Amino acid sequence: MAFTEVTDATASRTVTSSDDEAFIVFSNAAPVLDLQNTATQSWAAGTVISGIATAGDLTINPNTSVTIGGSTANVTIPQDTTFTLEYTGSDEWSCQVGISAAQLALVVAAIQPSNDIDDLTNIAAVNYTGTTDTLALTDAFALLYYSNAALVTVTIPTNASVAFAVGTRIDLMSTGAGGLTLTTTSLTLLGSSPKKTIAQNEVLSIEKVATDTWAIIGGTAA
Repeated sequence: MAFTEVTDATASRTVTSSDDEAFIVFSNAAPVLDLQNTATQSWAAGTVISGIATAGDLTINPNTSVTIGGSTANVTIPQDTTFTLEYTGSDEWSCQVGISAAQLALVVAAIQPSNDIDDLTNIAAVNYTGTTDTLALTDAFALLYYSNAALVTVTIPTNASVAFAVGTRIDLMSTGAGGLTLTTTSLTLLGSSPKKTIAQNEVLSIEKVATDTWAIIGGTAA
């Protein structure tokens, strides 16, 4: 697939069918990308639009009846981070967020010149013994295991409280008999009824996919 680069310095851009296979470079400090529904704009399944915002975070705004990854909420793409939108049909889009320049620098800094797996900087597993825990920036990309015999409640904070980078992944394991459950306030969890609870010796992973949106992988009970 060959993309055509387009530069847009305006504050707001409404995508059209002519943007298929376009790579849009947003140079405005606060750009907004509007996605129209099929009543306004005809889309072919498989339409792909990519881009990057170079001067500020990009807001992708799904208009009436439009969803992104099953949600009607806006999606924020951090500055200097690539994204790819694909139309899957019935006013539904998927959104993949790439790696930012800052995240790439962290990866490069963690790898020694030989590029062997042994040269990666270690992220130690952390054991929590209490019955409650609120995730912190230091937990990013770590394995956290919880050993209390009672049910452990782990809170995912809002972006306003703890600004995890989009793409952050955290693995949670219950080693205690009571298991583990997630709790959230003012957050979106992907899926219609995401499973947020695991039993002893099970592992659940979470990944931040937008400003206040997380995906849950591996939950076994609601």
